[in-house]
Amino acid sequence: MGSIYYLVGIFILFTGFIIYILGSYGLLEWNIFTFSTCYPAASIETLLFTIGIIKQIKHEKEVNNKLQLEVITDKLTNIYNRRYFEETVVNKILQLEKEKSLVSMLVLDIDHFKKVNDTYGHSTGDLVLSETAMIIKQCLRKEDILVRWGGEEFVAVLPFTDSKESTIIAETIRLSIENHRFKFVNKITVSIGIAEKDIVEDFHSWFRRADNALYNAKENGRNTVCVCYTNEIKNNS
Repeated sequence: MGSIYYLVGIFILFTGFIIYILGSYGLLEWNIFTFSTCYPAASIETLLFTIGIIKQIKHEKEVNNKLQLEVITDKLTNIYNRRYFEETVVNKILQLEKEKSLVSMLVLDIDHFKKVNDTYGHSTGDLVLSETAMIIKQCLRKEDILVRWGGEEFVAVLPFTDSKESTIIAETIRLSIENHRFKFVNKITVSIGIAEKDIVEDFHSWFRRADNALYNAKENGRNTVCVCYTNEIKNNS
């Protein structure tokens, strides 16, 4: 990106020195122009060289940012992937825990997704995954974090949110997906498990409770939202 500035700067500097040399040898008329040309040429070259460096640094930073984003983004759904969750989200959760802030987790799974792939093909399954991710993201708030956990499963972390508020958000997601018309497939549903993090609970125990709530939603007929409290699971649909 900065190379054009380097080349133009070198050309101007080279031209200025050529004019100076030709003037000093009498090949050009020796006057104030031929005598002083090399000085502004050197200044312009320095300026262009500096601009070139700034442009190059900016370009490299943009490329690095793009590469870093690609590493933490699921290519199919364009949302964060599991690597981002493990490297970044877990630390954010720990920070919320230190601040004694509320945080809840949603674990979502597309119901009977294997049938979609078997009946309509994997390309249609990919479209369903992509559209589902888009719908979930539209239902979440700016501060919420959505991750494709793997296959047809998604995880959403909801900062500053208790289980009651999470249930409202989860129901919004469930209904939005239930009422959406998917290309080729028409209708699908999702099951959602919810768990609000206990202050003394480690991450794995918290995730296990949310996952247990999802399992319970599946067992209760799917297309359901279930909350797993510390000692119980409650069906909310």
